[in-house]
This record gives sequence, C-alpha cells and structure tokens, in this order.
Amino acid sequence: MISFNILGVCTSRDIFSRTNSKDKYTVNKYTLGFSPFFIFDEGAGIDPKAYYDAADKHKLPYSNFMKRAFLLELNRQAIDFIYSQKSDYLLLDSTVFRFTYFKTADNKYFVNGIKNQRTEFYKVLARELKLPPVADPCVPCDFLEDDEISRRLKNYAQKILSMYEPSKIILIRHHNARLLKMLNGGVRFFKNEDGKLDREDNFIDLCFNKLKNELPGCHVINNLDNAVSDAAHPLGISPLHFTYGYYKYCLDCIDAITEGLSAKDEAAKLERIRIKWNHQYAFTYFAKLQHYAQTLNNKLAQAEELSKSSLDSADAPDWRP
Repeated sequence: MISFNILGVCTSRDIFSRTNSKDKYTVNKYTLGFSPFFIFDEGAGIDPKAYYDAADKHKLPYSNFMKRAFLLELNRQAIDFIYSQKSDYLLLDSTVFRFTYFKTADNKYFVNGIKNQRTEFYKVLARELKLPPVADPCVPCDFLEDDEISRRLKNYAQKILSMYEPSKIILIRHHNARLLKMLNGGVRFFKNEDGKLDREDNFIDLCFNKLKNELPGCHVINNLDNAVSDAAHPLGISPLHFTYGYYKYCLDCIDAITEGLSAKDEAAKLERIRIKWNHQYAFTYFAKLQHYAQTLNNKLAQAEELSKSSLDSADAPDWRP
C-alpha cells in the first residue's frame, strides 16, 4: 500500500476518494485552505479549546474537518500537521493559490472561504477571543509583487524539500473547468464574471511554474484542457468539482509515477495519458456543447427578433382616427 500526504485543494483529495484506488493507495494526512505564501509568518496564536468552544457556542455550520483546516491556517500549522505522520509521497497542488484572503488589523493575511464564510467565522472569533478585527474582507489572490511571490515560494519549497526528496513529491496543476455537466446530462458554461476564472488560472500557472523550478526533479501532473465539472458532485457545484474522468486521469498519472520509470519515459507516458483523456473529454462533450451553443444562438436570435419587432412597432405611424 502506497501512502500519500496532501497539501492542496479538495480536487487533489478527490483523486483517491472518487476513484476505486483504496487497494493501492491510502491518504494519511490532508488539509486545505492554507496559504503557502504566509505559512511561515506569525499566526493568530489561538488556543484550540477556546476556538472550538466559540464555534460550538455560536453553532457555526462547519464540519469538524473544515474547522480544523481553518485553525491550522490561523495558527500557521498546516505543514506541521501534514508532517506529523510520514508518507511515501507528498501531493502538492498549485491551485491553493487561487483563494482570496481577509486581512486583519495587525496586517496578517488568512485564506478566505467560499462566500466569505471564513471571514464571518473569524469575526465571531475576534469578538469571543479578543482578536484583531478584520481590516479588509477580500484581498485578491494575486496582490503580492512578483519578487515577493518568488521569495515566499522559495521558502515554501525549501521546507518541502526538507521533508521529502524530489522523487517523492508530486506537483499537480488543476484549472477551473469552464463547462458544467448538468443533472440532465446537458452542459452549461460557468459564469466568468470580470474574467475571475481566467485570473485565477493565470495565477495558478504563475505559481505552478515558479514552484516547479524550486522543486527540481519532482514529478509533475498537468491539468486537462477539456475537463468538465459535475453538478452531481457530492460537494456541490464548483469549477473544481469534476466529473469522474478527471480523477481517473490524475489516478492514471499517479499509477505511472509510482512505476519508477526513468524521468524521460515518465514524462512521455504522462503526456500520452493527458492526450488520451483530453480526447476522451472532447469526444464525449463536443456534441453536447454544440447543442448548447445552438440553443444559445436560437435564444439570442429570438430575443433580437422580438427586440426588432418592438422597435418597428414603436416607430410605426399611428393610423388611429
């Protein structure tokens, strides 16, 4: 049985939980919602018992896993938690860099949650535990200067390399899906308001490339270009909650990595796997996308015709006596 620890987003954990891999692989430790940029900065120094007491008192709707992950982020203990139980491999992803932050009055930055849930949780903690209040509830993921990004990623990589040798590190890149498979089998586009998904993916790529350079000799799994997310995913709708094929693609890559091939042969095999699954997604969803695009065109044409008819009616002379 080959063991993994995971520092990443839920997509990386789903590689194992959403596939039939329990006979080959096991996950020892996993956490999400932490920032590699600030992991070596001073934390909030929160007493765990006081933290959980405050959460219970206010009946906050968070699972124990999510509570623990947030506490690890607040106290900057994500890496300590992961390394508390050793594993054969460490799975890192660069998608952790896509999250926004909230900033506290003492100039600390913490990873925000979905729909600012963590910010609201922290406000409760600030009142209960006399912590510095929130100064800015939403700081963009890419607010740091490039040289500061490089410096902090170098520190993160050096810490990782002190824990695992490069041959035991797998760096993976997940991009936001642009298509969502609906419950009826059709597809829809995700909203990309103000280019939000593009901005996140661009920053994921920037950090991925920098981190890869700081981890020479590590294994690399690239994203699929044609991946589709799944409305039936048990964690809900998200551009990072994919259909089964995406997780099977990642698992196929992990199977290849754990074979112990030469670097050249491994890279070639990983690329063949990537091409295979990109084609699989394209062949599976192209017709559905084509149908969806035609439906949108028809609706647009109908709307334009209705608008034109309204304008023609408004411009016509009034022949009433």
